[in-house]
Amino acid sequence: MNDKNILTVEELSNYLGYSIKSIYLLTSTRKIPHYKPNGRKIFFKKDEINHWISKGKIKTDDELHEESYKYGIY
Repeated sequence: MNDKNILTVEELSNYLGYSIKSIYLLTSTRKIPHYKPNGRKIFFKKDEINHWISKGKIKTDDELHEESYKYGIY
C-alpha cells in the first residue's frame, strides 16, 4: 500500500488510471487541485485528489428518492 501523500503527474496517472495527457489537460484548465512550487514540475496532494474525486459523486436512485421526500418533491 502506498501511503505517499504528494504525487507526481506520473504517479497520479497511475493512481487515477488517467493518461498523463489527461492530467496535464486537467491542470491547464484548473479543474484539478495541483501545485507548481518552482513554476515547473507539478505535484498533487493525495487527500485533495480524493476529495476532488468525491465531489463528482453520482447519486443512486435511492438517494435521489430519499431527497425528494426530504424536500417534499414526489
